[in-house]
Amino acid sequence: MGIFPDIDSKVSTPSTVDTSIKEIGEIVDMEFNNNTAKVVVKNGRPVMATTLKRKIEVFAQMLLRTEVNKFNVYKLNNFGVDYFRFIGRGDYPFSFIRSEIEKTIKEKLLMFRGIKSVIDFKATLEMSKLNIEFTVISIEDDIININESGINE
Repeated sequence: MGIFPDIDSKVSTPSTVDTSIKEIGEIVDMEFNNNTAKVVVKNGRPVMATTLKRKIEVFAQMLLRTEVNKFNVYKLNNFGVDYFRFIGRGDYPFSFIRSEIEKTIKEKLLMFRGIKSVIDFKATLEMSKLNIEFTVISIEDDIININESGINE
């Protein structure tokens, strides 16, 4: 033993895998009409979305319609958005609300490995109804237009 301590030369390097990025797993296919969503059923069984494009469409539409922490089933994974608290309130300027909505949606969508980018975001408010549209680009270069009108509490 010398004056210098023994140093273990095995250096562990941190993993470069980002664990916050998630896979888009199995998603039940749904049809959306205004503020309603209906599970697609064939022969009495729910149909699964099979392509990445369709999974992203269904996921994005469900995200827009689900208030974060409103349902116990979504609490573990923090699924949903929190912009419902702004609808019908006049104490925030809409420019602030719009930027919060855009930030929230982009953060939630970009958590998934199949989504490359979210572009062309637009949000408008008509009376107390929120209209949102944006485009999602998948890792397969699919262009997925999402348009939801009349979102309210």
